Amino acid sequence: VKQVNEHFAPLMQQCLADQAKRMTPPDAQRFEVRWVVVNDGRVAEPHLRRDLDEIPFAKCVKAQFAEWRYPRYEGEYQNVEQSFTVTATERRTR
Repeated sequence: VKQVNEHFAPLMQQCLADQAKRMTPPDAQRFEVRWVVVNDGRVAEPHLRRDLDEIPFAKCVKAQFAEWRYPRYEGEYQNVEQSFTVTATERRTR
């Protein structure tokens, strides 16, 4: 699981960057993302807290998880949780 997370983590960078732009400096927000890895290696049920599941960041994360693939395996589905901290990006005006 750790290797796959590291491999696909760059896909999350645009989601994180876009969320940082939506925030006001010096804000920082921690997002707990949970998902299930099913036997065929696909990700199912990616979500944040229920009250955050419809924000643009959550929608971006869900779309990215459609690309993630773990190795096929037998046994119980695996529950995964990862935290992301997003810090607001300062906007510069010209």
